[in-house]
Amino acid sequence: MEYVINQSGNRVVLDLLANATKSLVGLAVNNCRIISIPYSELYAMVLSVYGVKGEWVFCREAFKYRTTPLSDAEDDSVIVLESVEVEGFRDTIASDYTILEALKLYQSSDIFSCYSLSYRFKDGKIQHGGRGETFLWQHGTYWPEKPYEITDDARSNFNAWLNEHRDLFHSGHHNAKFRQMKHLYLSSYLTDDANLSFVMLSVVLEMLFGGNNELSYRISRGAGMFLSTDREEARSLFAHMKKLYDMRSKYVHEGKRVKDEQLFELREIVRCVIVLMFERGMHKPDFDFKKFSDELTYDGYPQS
Repeated sequence: MEYVINQSGNRVVLDLLANATKSLVGLAVNNCRIISIPYSELYAMVLSVYGVKGEWVFCREAFKYRTTPLSDAEDDSVIVLESVEVEGFRDTIASDYTILEALKLYQSSDIFSCYSLSYRFKDGKIQHGGRGETFLWQHGTYWPEKPYEITDDARSNFNAWLNEHRDLFHSGHHNAKFRQMKHLYLSSYLTDDANLSFVMLSVVLEMLFGGNNELSYRISRGAGMFLSTDREEARSLFAHMKKLYDMRSKYVHEGKRVKDEQLFELREIVRCVIVLMFERGMHKPDFDFKKFSDELTYDGYPQS
């Protein structure tokens, strides 16, 4: 689909999304929306705004993060997050960074901006938007890849979910433990080593369910109890979590590598834990984690 230049005079930021799929096209939050743009058009805009130097950087990042269409592809479109900065409108939830962070807490799949440009339409032409071109230094080049797919219903419900979880993205309102747990979860996406990501995610569960003794049992039991709604589901989650945590131990003690699929499974469990913690008020500065731990210890299901 041909991209229509925003002629309002406001600054527009276009983020080239890596690991995104066309299922995201149409998602919109306030002044931000995810769209599909022909690669050739985005390339021409980069050249127009940043010149030859910008062209080289753009091509390098697009190629490195595999967003460049195949030469023989019939559809050369790429997925872009467009953000329009409207003067007088202030909503920290409606920013490119926050929306990408929210998507990773809405579903446990990686999605990130590998390059962004800004422009304004002024005096009848596209001009530099006043925000320098940005590209990644921190994200792994060969990350454990799980493309971000979303159903039509999930895309339609994203705005309502985001409004209900607004404070999840304001770290200043969080206690130190919850803030660090969320940070570790999001940081697990940045490395190209599934083993390191797996250990990061394991630490999140250790922070909530761990203790000085029987760590594997406490974490498996804690996750099973916390995420389940009945006894059978708790037993199933316990057994599954026990296998995943055993993989963490084999890597730490024996150097046995973690498979990407196991990383994806653990990441989904950690995502669910963090979101449920927020929904139960466990992010608040005055939350009593000792009381929570005691209740989980004495009100849990039997090991057998």
